[in-house]
Amino acid sequence: MRICGVELKGSDAIFAVIDVVNAKVSSVVCQTRKVKYGESAEQQSARFFYDAICGFIRDQNIEHIGVKQRAQKGQFAGGPVTFKMEGLIQLNPHATTQLFSGPTIAAATRRHDFQVPDQLNRYQADAYLTACCAAVALNII
Repeated sequence: MRICGVELKGSDAIFAVIDVVNAKVSSVVCQTRKVKYGESAEQQSARFFYDAICGFIRDQNIEHIGVKQRAQKGQFAGGPVTFKMEGLIQLNPHATTQLFSGPTIAAATRRHDFQVPDQLNRYQADAYLTACCAAVALNII
């Protein structure tokens, strides 16, 4: 199964894709590592982001998406653009989407000792761990 982990940071959706075969996780190297939302007040930005997300999911044959959930209030609350991005990702018709909190991702990482592969950029680490957490939630690891 091919799973995409997503971390929303600022106006960027950062991706990491994994394949899970026989309970073994392998990282998939993709040309597209992130998609920028653009101007938040522009309708065209939302459409471009949605089309880019759907195209990425379709091109990479993603079956499931795990999104690192943003806090809704408090010091680490996500900005309004990240909530728009989260909603647009959930609306994609190509793959199921699931949200995971930071503590859930951390617990899955500790329990299964996930290690971020060297071929990923450092900024993709949380997206990779979110994809691995999604695999755990799907009971395929």
